[in-house]
Amino acid sequence: MGISRSRGIYPTGYFGPLYGTAAYAKQGGEIFQYVSDGSGPNDVAGATYRTHVFDNTGYNTIYFDKPGYVDVILIAGGGAGGSGTAHSNNHYTYIAGGGGGGGGIVEYYGYQVNVGAYPIYVGKHGTPQTGSSLAGDGEYSTFDGLKAFGGGMGGVNNVPARNGGSGGGGTYNSGRGSVDGGNGITNQGFAGGNNDSSHTGGGGGGAGGVGVSGNSNNSRPDGGPGRFITFYSNTGQYYSGGGAGAISSGGAGTPQGGIGGGADAPTGVSYSPSSANYYGGGGGGGTTYTRGTNATRSGGNGYQGLVMIRYRIY
Repeated sequence: MGISRSRGIYPTGYFGPLYGTAAYAKQGGEIFQYVSDGSGPNDVAGATYRTHVFDNTGYNTIYFDKPGYVDVILIAGGGAGGSGTAHSNNHYTYIAGGGGGGGGIVEYYGYQVNVGAYPIYVGKHGTPQTGSSLAGDGEYSTFDGLKAFGGGMGGVNNVPARNGGSGGGGTYNSGRGSVDGGNGITNQGFAGGNNDSSHTGGGGGGAGGVGVSGNSNNSRPDGGPGRFITFYSNTGQYYSGGGAGAISSGGAGTPQGGIGGGADAPTGVSYSPSSANYYGGGGGGGTTYTRGTNATRSGGNGYQGLVMIRYRIY
């Protein structure tokens, strides 16, 4: 689900008076323009803002034709949910995966730029892994000297939840027992939920709050909420919700992904997890096949990052 293109404009040059301290770029990314109603905490009521939105993963460029100050939002890719396993050779019958952490968010208001080209990198989503591969984490997003870190992968049996912009949810370790959720990065995101039972994975942390811990009472290990941002319209949007941790048994109901794209996770041993569905969101945790097998079911994918740059033109 991408940002609507219906408001995109591509002017060929300067138009009207420009706000005195603001930078300006003729083109770059998808361009939106709106008059602020002042509802955003960093918005000036009645001011006209022009926002460049970059959602093509990988390298992008913006060229500033006028020096000055810009506002920047960096959203990193969300982490994948942890894979779940079932064992036939010991009493740890099911080990449910933790939820993926939401991508880190950097908000910077009043970043100074000069005339010239500035590189942008938009991070990719994390993909489910059964081992410790870094591919399970979301990728960073960058603009000039600013960097948002990708969400951490949710925990997998014997592979702890990973730290990240927001941390992945914890899971059980058949040798060591409970494993905590991954840590988030200060001002970018929050920690994933912990775990004290092989039947539940912790919820992934979100950019707006911690993931819910999984426990032996089968409470619902929801993902942490994302962060609400008003930046390219007055409507605003939540970004980088954490993925839910899985539950392999019990009647707690479907674990919910955090608002802002975090994926739900399944309850039971025969259902596949969901993937994150909005920028920076973490993937839901995996669960497993039937008792008595050595089966593994992968967690859900995270969701890619996003970079937005805006400045005031009136």
